[in-house]
Amino acid sequence: PETVEDIKKGAFENCRLLKYVNLPEAVKIIPQGTFDNCFALSKIYIHKNIDKIGLFAFSNCKSLESIIVDGENKKYSSVDGVLYNLDKSNLIFCPIMKSNISIENNTTMIASGAFENCKYLKEIIIPEKVELIGWAAFANCDSLKIVKILSKEKISIQMHAFSKSVIILVPKEIINSYRNSNSLDEKELSYEPY
Repeated sequence: PETVEDIKKGAFENCRLLKYVNLPEAVKIIPQGTFDNCFALSKIYIHKNIDKIGLFAFSNCKSLESIIVDGENKKYSSVDGVLYNLDKSNLIFCPIMKSNISIENNTTMIASGAFENCKYLKEIIIPEKVELIGWAAFANCDSLKIVKILSKEKISIQMHAFSKSVIILVPKEIINSYRNSNSLDEKELSYEPY
């Protein structure tokens, strides 16, 4: 109903048959885990008044194809169904059903869990301005085999960002920076120069 102003954390969690939800414009926050395990949810519309989306709000939505953000929203935006902050410097979430994605060139951060469970993603190019790949950003991406990092500076890769079977292509002049990292999780990844 239009009178609803507040949605509690995990409100729709495990609603496995939920296909569509219309959030009233009085709702300003989508809390952490709100739609976790909503297997049938295929599209989500973020209206203009949403000003906070919690971590893993759409986690494990196995049918999610697209997140659409109202053009008047002052905190968030979307490109090709992928959720970003307003200026697209932070890639927040990629729907699980995506198999091909081009990250925006001015993105500097890939949020924790941003691509988690994207089982159809086979390879991805990380743009030159990206400085941080968050915790579990590409966790459980079963088909992901190649990640190409364009930055000429070593970027921060947080714990469990990738599975160990992924090949990380980095500029040959900085490959040793990755191999000699103090982060055990980062050091164990497989790097190849390009």
